[in-house]
Amino acid sequence: MAEKVGDQNALSGHGCFNAYLSRFGKRKDAHCDHCDSVYDDVHHTLFECPAWDTKRMAGLTKSGVPLTADAIAEEMLKDEKGWGRISTAITSILRAKRHTERRLQAMATRQPGALNESGG
Repeated sequence: MAEKVGDQNALSGHGCFNAYLSRFGKRKDAHCDHCDSVYDDVHHTLFECPAWDTKRMAGLTKSGVPLTADAIAEEMLKDEKGWGRISTAITSILRAKRHTERRLQAMATRQPGALNESGG
């Protein structure tokens, strides 16, 4: 069964966001693993992080929706197609982030303390 990521993680702020993971001791701090931001949360991931520019442009701006939380929410609520477009884009970004999270966990398993020492 495929792992579900996407809408629910983006709406709740739970998942592979270091701001969330650091609350439970899975990360030393909330910094972004992909850029210099000190706070990796849903907003940072979907609207700011340069690591996701390509996916963001391909999915979120492809529909002509301005890249703001209000515009995206409006598009998702407009109709089923709008929800699908935005949901697909968000899921694509969050799957890539989850893949990175798993890779970092695997590295930490091979090198105990790696996540805490590097902060990521």
